Amino acid sequence: MTSVSDDPFGQLTEEAEQFDVPGGGMEEILRPFEAGLVMAAGRALAVLAYRDAVAFGDEPLTRDAPGATGTVLALLPEACDGMDRGFRAAVARALWDLADDLAAGLAPLPRCAAEEWALGRMLEAAPAMFAATDEELRALGVAVPDHPDESVYRPPYWEEAWQLIVEGAKYSIPEAQPAVGSGRNVEDGDVPEEPAGGWDAPPYWFSPFSFTRPRDVERGHPDWARRHLDGEALDAPEPLTSERATELLHLDSFSRPGSETVAGDEDMAEGGRGSSVTTGMGCSPRWRPGC
Repeated sequence: MTSVSDDPFGQLTEEAEQFDVPGGGMEEILRPFEAGLVMAAGRALAVLAYRDAVAFGDEPLTRDAPGATGTVLALLPEACDGMDRGFRAAVARALWDLADDLAAGLAPLPRCAAEEWALGRMLEAAPAMFAATDEELRALGVAVPDHPDESVYRPPYWEEAWQLIVEGAKYSIPEAQPAVGSGRNVEDGDVPEEPAGGWDAPPYWFSPFSFTRPRDVERGHPDWARRHLDGEALDAPEPLTSERATELLHLDSFSRPGSETVAGDEDMAEGGRGSSVTTGMGCSPRWRPGC
């Protein structure tokens, strides 16, 4: 990673006190090498997610179709299968945003439901990045240990990072709050009724959590991704070409239980364990990634 933040949780707001949000030093959750592998996984997933957004466009995903195998779209909850190109591009941006956070020395703390999903997939895919060469990892900004001391070395461990998926975060989005002027002591009737799909259903994926500072809605997509969304060939930054990202991640053999809902990630965070990985491993205004 290229820089270090003095406060890895500087994106938190005062409302974070109302939630079980981790704090302290970054190394208590992710040591530099571990964080770098998660960052690299996010970059690789984002490249393929942008590829899929353009390839499938607004076409609904048919999961048993041959073309769906090995796509990031197939990792999304089934409720997202009918979402449009703009939504899919915004999901790709969520992966890139979290990788950018890690590159800046920030904790990859999700700021909306889309980023909750994205962080879960990054943590699951991180072990696949062991297939990259040291040169590739260093080019991505990963702090690869040069000569680990075998007496103190321990394998990378991502267990603690699941606590970054905060239980109950979905209830902090604006749509889930009482109407303005209702007062602090509101009755249950003043609180909006939770929709059938829950506050983490696709229409609310980019509604910002109240305990994190929202991202700049004008930031757009990375230049290389924007060019691809505008019709040019996918030309992702080296070394993560689309072909290399595909080789590293092996999404056709990526498996995880509980993929039906984002709430599954919340359950895993509460239990302190992410699910396993099996690896060899333009945006419409409605879905602008503003969380």
